[in-house]
Amino acid sequence: MHRKPSSTVGIDIGTTKVVTLIAQERGGTLELCGVGHVPSQGLKKGMVVDIEKASHALRQSISRAEEMAGVRVEGAWASVGGSHIRVKPYKTALSLGGRAVVREDISQVVGVAQEILLDEGREVLHVLPGEFRIDGHGGILNPIGMIGMQLELDATVVTAQMGPLRNIRRLLENVGVEPLGLVLQPLASAEVVLTQEEKDIGVVLVDIGGGTSDVMVYADGVPRYVGVVGLGGEHITRDIAAAFKIGLQEAERLKREYGCTSERFLKEAENQEEEVELVLAYDKDRRPVRIEKLCLVVEARVHEILELVQREMGKGGLDQGQYSELVLCGGSSVLRGLKEAASEVFGLPSRVGIPAYRLKGPFELVAKPGFATGVGLLAYARLNEDQTPEAKAPLGWIARVKQLLKEVRKLWGRTD
Repeated sequence: MHRKPSSTVGIDIGTTKVVTLIAQERGGTLELCGVGHVPSQGLKKGMVVDIEKASHALRQSISRAEEMAGVRVEGAWASVGGSHIRVKPYKTALSLGGRAVVREDISQVVGVAQEILLDEGREVLHVLPGEFRIDGHGGILNPIGMIGMQLELDATVVTAQMGPLRNIRRLLENVGVEPLGLVLQPLASAEVVLTQEEKDIGVVLVDIGGGTSDVMVYADGVPRYVGVVGLGGEHITRDIAAAFKIGLQEAERLKREYGCTSERFLKEAENQEEEVELVLAYDKDRRPVRIEKLCLVVEARVHEILELVQREMGKGGLDQGQYSELVLCGGSSVLRGLKEAASEVFGLPSRVGIPAYRLKGPFELVAKPGFATGVGLLAYARLNEDQTPEAKAPLGWIARVKQLLKEVRKLWGRTD
């Protein structure tokens, strides 16, 4: 039998940062005991482009978390993102012959969705169960024990290119860490920034990462759509660098300290400076720039990102008017005025999502939108860590069905 790890580890491998979080179970609750946060290297738009540099950053992040926790990381759950992610709706059915639904039927009907015909070089990352139907009657989240002639399942199948997934696994193996599972970034974030009530009523989650922005839509308590846009916070930084002829590090500083999505927020802010000094890239001289010009640069890119997310939702046939709220997370979600800009674009009330998972220890270190995926990985891992390595493997439909059943039971509020 596989030994249950003493520590639960989540590693968010992003375009701009690598975050390693280590937690241990204390009194039935996870306690955060290690945090490693370093700038990312060797990734572009969520995909590995230089495995040596990426391995170096990953090793640094893990080492810092290990030093703080006083334990060694042996296995971890890691995040996956990037524009190679694809989603498609899928319907599957099983004949019942007038008998009651049993758990094995769920295995079979979900397993069929895992075996869909994919383009060469792609693999199934997640099957997100939607609703079950019996004899055409929908809205069923738990069909076990119900009687009918046919059981159907509406699901969302998330697929990814094999190459990027194998590179993430290779990264972990390069630093001596067993890849226990790969989790889609917005799925992990949703675990800790969305409430069950929001998922039931209908909510749009927009995770603005460094290289990409992810959108995940929930309705009736289950995921309905996942999409990826190939723009993120790094593009805002690069726009600032190009506009003012400064280096990326200086541009990132300006974005974090003074960036906003509209000059009206400058007028509302008390004691707001009108100008700020910046360091030129080519000769290191300093010169002033008006903050309102900085905000115009930020505003243009932010609106482009939000409009592309809106267009991505349209590709999925989603009507944004049927959702009650939009929740933002990711490092760039803290930009002043971003939630107001999102409300204007989507016509929905918006808020910034802070991880709200029950963790003991120095939770204030990660209670920020930029750590939503990392904290979400801990939550996701805890629901799945009692499985064997084979059940976590990306190949083999029986193993994948076991993992999916865990996800289905979680949606039903069961943990057995």
